[in-house]
Amino acid sequence: MLATDNTARLCGRCHRDERDQLGAPPALKTEFFETDAFRAAFESQHIGKVFKAYRNHPRHLQMYGKALKQELLGRWLGLTQAQVSKLENGKPEQNLEALRNYAGILHLPEHLLWFDFPEEAV
Repeated sequence: MLATDNTARLCGRCHRDERDQLGAPPALKTEFFETDAFRAAFESQHIGKVFKAYRNHPRHLQMYGKALKQELLGRWLGLTQAQVSKLENGKPEQNLEALRNYAGILHLPEHLLWFDFPEEAV
């Protein structure tokens, strides 16, 4: 039974267990990315704003009672928490290979991206 002030759907222990099992970002349906926060982030062409919208998505707030931590996102992306913070709050990333890498890892829908992926060799 959950405490009355618990806004998540899991108890604290179950929440930690489930969160810690997130070894990689889940493949999410396109609908996940159809929020005002994501629209604004993608329109800004700033991957850090996309990261912040991802971490603060209502799905995460509902499931865990709070946003995903920068540390967890960084683990998925091969970055430190400090690097994620710098990307979220600093100048837009200009390295196309890094942008493609981040988009691939987070399963960002290509039709929302402001950059292209190389054509697949047939």
